[in-house]
Amino acid sequence: MEQERVKARSKLELDLKSRDQTIEGLRKQIEELQKKAELGSQQAQGEALEATIKEQLQSVFVEDLIEDVPTGTRGADVIQRVNAKVGRCCGTIIWESKQTKAWAGDWIAKLKKNQLEAGAEVAVIASAALPAEVDGFKEVDGVWVTSWPLAIQLARALRYALIELDRSRVAAQGQSHKMEML
Repeated sequence: MEQERVKARSKLELDLKSRDQTIEGLRKQIEELQKKAELGSQQAQGEALEATIKEQLQSVFVEDLIEDVPTGTRGADVIQRVNAKVGRCCGTIIWESKQTKAWAGDWIAKLKKNQLEAGAEVAVIASAALPAEVDGFKEVDGVWVTSWPLAIQLARALRYALIELDRSRVAAQGQSHKMEML
């Protein structure tokens, strides 16, 4: 009888250890799956945010060409080619959207590089988290940084500046041509 009890206890201890190992393995798998789901969720949120800025720009600035930068491609999220009423392109604004809890200092340098590659006159980061020195929107080291609620208002101002700059260029070209003729 004692031997059977020892055998039963040994078997029970072995079964408990096996169960504990199984539980620990499952716990690790759950943690890994949660991390993957969170990462996928963040990516989906980012893609939804990119689509939102594109849709907002398209609905407000119908004369502009608003282009998506494909996911996985280096560069900003959206490219806005500003067109004057006559249809001529007056300049380009690139948009980067961020939906994070904290500001990352390397975003500015990355977007400036993207701006050079795209040949854009203006670069904008629209973000939920802003640097401490930005209240609403502000130019930071050559890149405009704005909160989401003010993104379209900033776009209006930047568009106006690009269109006026283009008008000035065209007028100056006409003036120099007239001077040459004289």
